Amino acid sequence: MRNGILRPDDGFDIIVNGVDRSFRDSEEVVYASARYLKEKLPEALVEIRVRATGERIRMREDGRTA
Repeated sequence: MRNGILRPDDGFDIIVNGVDRSFRDSEEVVYASARYLKEKLPEALVEIRVRATGERIRMREDGRTA
């Protein structure tokens, strides 16, 4: 985000069971949010998508990434 204007490739998405659920603009916040969701929904597939690269990062039950 430059000058307060969000570009399409800025930020991170949180995906739960294949459905986009949330957007975060800060890397620290997206990881904390994904860990919280995985703690509350241990059976769900919680992933973080980096908008800049399209990479998907899976959260494990213990809060680490796969």
